[in-house]
Amino acid sequence: MGNRRNFIKSLALAGIATSLNLSFKSKDKSSYRNKFLHKDDCLKITGTFIDELSRDMPFHNWGLEEWDKEFSLMKSIGINTIVLPQVGLDLKLLYPSALLAGKGLPHPSFDKLDLLLTLADKWGFKVYCGLYKSHHSSQFLQENITSINRSVSSEIWDHYGSRHRSFDGWFVSSEVSVENRHNLAAIVDLCKHCKAISGNKKVIISPWIDGNRLLDDDKAHGTYTAQWNEIMSHMSQAVDICTIQDTGINDLDCASFYQSCQRIAQSHGIKCWGNAETYDAQMPMRLYSTDFDHLRLKLSAARAAGLEKVITYEFSHFMSPQSVCQSGSCLLNRYKEYFDLS
Repeated sequence: MGNRRNFIKSLALAGIATSLNLSFKSKDKSSYRNKFLHKDDCLKITGTFIDELSRDMPFHNWGLEEWDKEFSLMKSIGINTIVLPQVGLDLKLLYPSALLAGKGLPHPSFDKLDLLLTLADKWGFKVYCGLYKSHHSSQFLQENITSINRSVSSEIWDHYGSRHRSFDGWFVSSEVSVENRHNLAAIVDLCKHCKAISGNKKVIISPWIDGNRLLDDDKAHGTYTAQWNEIMSHMSQAVDICTIQDTGINDLDCASFYQSCQRIAQSHGIKCWGNAETYDAQMPMRLYSTDFDHLRLKLSAARAAGLEKVITYEFSHFMSPQSVCQSGSCLLNRYKEYFDLS
């Protein structure tokens, strides 16, 4: 009797399950997507950093197949610009540099810089190429990094830039700030060198501007703004674009911050792009995909400030379904839903 009751019960449950399943299938799948309460007027992300040499993010260890899939995905959601923040970091290199190998740095196992540029050629991306960066330069090279990068940039142009149509310019990673502006002349000289060897290709930098200090500047009699006007005036000799880091500024003040930065940059003939970072930092240092609403508000702020373009740091680690950061695919899904991307 017990077995018969259990059998009848199992049939009933199966019927309910089938009914629910059929009910689900009968409805438009889109009706189960998130119903956003309100859609802001946001700029889409159209560029991304690709940082394969970071000290604080896991390595993907991707090859041609994985990167080709990644480029296809980025293209499908409107990304058309890639910034490589560096081609070398401490002992790690993206390409087999004869110059740096001669100074004791090991070659990589394969030429990832050529791979990325070749795929950028294939998929129609523009690439801005970084240079060498070291946190232990006295230990590894015994030379000034800015001086080394004059030779690195020439090597990159000769071997890669001149033969890849996707090579659109340079990214000089030195984070100019009020505190380190004594290095500005050397940085500007490096930017001039990059433009000179490449037929005046564009140069991008990503300065560190303290958003809270900038927005409070009226109370401080304009000192911080004046300092940045002076810095931008010098950079205008060789810098075409600055990407504004939004770390440290809250979502409600982000539009005002972008507007202030754009006003200063444009007054010196420099374009201003937003850098909507797609990670949140935890301490001790661990990086995770950001909350979608945080990203949404930054993209809305970029539109409100009248910025031309927004790039992100960075898609492959924090928005890609291939990423080792598992929440990246969910962030991408929310992004695609919000912008009605297939």
